[in-house]
Parts: sequence; C-alpha cells; structure tokens
Amino acid sequence: NMANKETSHDEVLFKGVMDSLLICLEKTTPDENGISTANTNFQKILDYISKNLASINEVDDIAKALFLSRSYVMHLFKSELRVGVMQYVRNKKIMLAHKMLKKGAKPTEVYTRCGFSNYPSFYRAYTAYFGFSPKEAISK
Repeated sequence: NMANKETSHDEVLFKGVMDSLLICLEKTTPDENGISTANTNFQKILDYISKNLASINEVDDIAKALFLSRSYVMHLFKSELRVGVMQYVRNKKIMLAHKMLKKGAKPTEVYTRCGFSNYPSFYRAYTAYFGFSPKEAISK
C-alpha cells in the first residue's frame, strides 16, 4: 500500500513537471506566422497567475485584471493546455503549498499563504491531489 502511495506521489510530481515543461516550451516556440494575439494573451494569463497566485479565487479575477472576457480566458486556457484555468490555478497552489511544507512551514500557515480560504478546503484539495495529508508530506 505504501509503495502505491509513493508511485502515485511520483507520478503526480512527474505530471506537474511535465505540465510546466510543456508550458515553457509553448512560451519559447514561435509559430510560423509569428506571435499571435492568442499566444500573447495566453502568456499574459500565465504571467498573471504566477504573480498573483494566492489572490486568484475565480476566473473573473484573471479576466478583469487583464481586461479579457471570462469565456475567452476559459476557452483560450483550455485550448492551450487542455485543462481548466481554475484547475491549473488550484494545482499550482497545491504545488506551492507542497514546496513550503517540505521547507518546514506549518500546514495551518501554508493554506492562507497559498490562497485557500480555509484549512478544510486546503486539506481536501491537497489530499485529493497527492493521496496523503499535508502533515504526512512533512514526514515524507
């Protein structure tokens, strides 16, 4: 059973790394016609998420800040990454929390710094993502 959790944990981390790598490659690979508006807007969305991760609670937070429509942000993100924008945001928050936990931060401090509204929602999201609790992450 513990071996399955370790494999699952490794697979999740690998997927996260691969997602990040694909995003980096997407950012550095020009299309044959030069940079399109969609690619520029997608890059703006990624940059905004990275810089404002903890304060993003819904798609409208991103759309309003970048003067884009909510549906455009959702469509563009889904077409570029094949994942919903809020799923991506939530996963980035969880990965940030995981890094902080590994560096010794307390789970009850991490959830607010990563933008979760309360500890139970953070705990559920973290446990669903990794298959173990935030407190277990500290001991792994």
